[in-house]
Amino acid sequence: CRVAGLPQLMMPFDLEKLLTARAVDALGLGKMLSFNGVTADQVTDAVNALAGDAALAAKLRTLAPEFKSRMAVSMADEVIACIARLIG
Repeated sequence: CRVAGLPQLMMPFDLEKLLTARAVDALGLGKMLSFNGVTADQVTDAVNALAGDAALAAKLRTLAPEFKSRMAVSMADEVIACIARLIG
């Protein structure tokens, strides 16, 4: 979604996704809803709010090229660089 310049609606169900969803929400790149107990009306309202937010859409269109450029680096290169930093 970020690469395409679209807002994200996240409903995390494990710790990794929860941390990502919190970051997305805190950065104003989308919205997080609780996975447990979420209603169809809450999802509908959140989707409509995200889709209707012109300022958010403009922000995400501006950021999309940066996210795309980060995707140009392969995941393997990222992992190798991280391991190299950890083992010094």
